[in-house]
Amino acid sequence: PSTVRDHSDLIDVNSADVRALARLPGIGGELARRIIDERTSNGSFVNLTDLQRVKGIGPRKAAMLSGWVKFSSEAQPAEDTSDAP
Repeated sequence: PSTVRDHSDLIDVNSADVRALARLPGIGGELARRIIDERTSNGSFVNLTDLQRVKGIGPRKAAMLSGWVKFSSEAQPAEDTSDAP
């Protein structure tokens, strides 16, 4: 069986919540929180190498995420669903 994943089901590390990130291989709850903390403090991730800014994610763990994640730009959200005026 093929393990090729449809691009539409990739997890966007720049918008995913803790639950979604924690489902990624090798991540779990603690690293998911660190990813969100890093994203909040220092901005969006651009690629897998950027994820290595997070303590606990090195080159091997980042490589494991290939095919599971995508990186959107926060500057151009798909849709604003806020109720702000």
